[in-house]
Amino acid sequence: MTRTATEPGAAEQPPPVARLVPVPPRLYVPLAGRAGGAPPTIKPMWTAVRRGDPLTEAPPENFATPLAPADGNIVAVETVTLLDGRQVPAVVLETREPGPPDPNEPLNAGTAAALPTADLFGEIGHAERGAWIEALRRAGVWADRWTSPDLLGQLHHSLRRPIDTVLCSVLDPDRALPLQSQVADTSGAELAAGVDLVAKAAGANRAWVLVDEASPEAFREGLRQSVEKVGARLVALRNDYPQANPTLLLHAVVGRRLPPGHLPTETGTLVLDAAAAVAVGRYVQSREPMTTVPLAVADTRLGRGHFVGAAVGTPVSDLLTHLGLVAESSTIYGGPPPRDIKVPASAVVSGTELLVYAAEPTVGANPDPCIRCGWCVEACPVRIHPAGLLESAQDNDPVAAARYGLDACIECGICSYVCPSRLPLLPAIRELKTTVNTPRAAGTATT
Repeated sequence: MTRTATEPGAAEQPPPVARLVPVPPRLYVPLAGRAGGAPPTIKPMWTAVRRGDPLTEAPPENFATPLAPADGNIVAVETVTLLDGRQVPAVVLETREPGPPDPNEPLNAGTAAALPTADLFGEIGHAERGAWIEALRRAGVWADRWTSPDLLGQLHHSLRRPIDTVLCSVLDPDRALPLQSQVADTSGAELAAGVDLVAKAAGANRAWVLVDEASPEAFREGLRQSVEKVGARLVALRNDYPQANPTLLLHAVVGRRLPPGHLPTETGTLVLDAAAAVAVGRYVQSREPMTTVPLAVADTRLGRGHFVGAAVGTPVSDLLTHLGLVAESSTIYGGPPPRDIKVPASAVVSGTELLVYAAEPTVGANPDPCIRCGWCVEACPVRIHPAGLLESAQDNDPVAAARYGLDACIECGICSYVCPSRLPLLPAIRELKTTVNTPRAAGTATT
């Protein structure tokens, strides 16, 4: 497995202050966050749009409104790969230099009509909660990644069932590439405003912001001052990979059990990360839609990390070229390399994974026989049996897969990472999840 940024020889110092990547000639703005379903109707081809304008004739029913991250013309619809490996339809926007502003037209005319009239700084009723959620959707605000599962889905779910707690995670899956900490450090006021709105929109009576107990005291104190102004509480906890995963997070912080693949709101808790909270907060404070996202990029060959901001729909190849990296000779991972999510250079940035690793090209190697060392079981954070799941995949045995704990796997990749025989444990588990409708067996390990 490729070396992560946290290993010897990798970046040990925080990356430099974020800078914006130039908008590329073409952007590929996702029309959906997941595959399946009919995509919304886009505006006619060659329609000229300005930054912040909707790209569709009407807002999608189950997704954030796709907005133009820059001035340009709609030229096509194509299937793209997101940084979590999902393939979805996207609007192709041929960008152009912005023209002079029209004093009679607000920047984000497409989202202005959705603004609710509720007093943000007071309590908001059920109708106002729905109005704020709809406003965020029309402003293109969305997150659906390992550390911040389907934000809009959780908010809509909160309208149908009680939510008592909001957890905003500032925990970084890779301490050497601390994107969440950097975002929280530079945008503490926006983070606090975002957490406040999400808590009120979800009807929660408490909000906790979770930070790494090993982070600098000055950082924690500055963030504490920001979040306490909105009545949130700062909580420090141990952050060992993969603690930022919501299943482990809920178990550690509030003692609730969340099956992997389920929304945290099913347990009465809403989970988002710092980057998602800041995106919400920027809309709250300045009506800024989510047309850019923060990213952390690691060059694992040189042990260097970069913080950047990029327009939604920017191809990874343009991102790496701007940073002086060669996409064609790299294996690109979306998210920490132990999760083994390899994506093409054409993958685009969006509300999914925000960590990008450019590594040495991988060379396929035949695995050795399993030596029954038990390392995969000992290292597994949810205490399932990865080697047993590999056998279940080989035998096509769904009952055994359930017994070995398939439904509890969070796909962190630690099992494959520590295996001395280089067994394809994580790929086998993913294959099982896509091909086997696993019955829940008595005694199945859960967190």
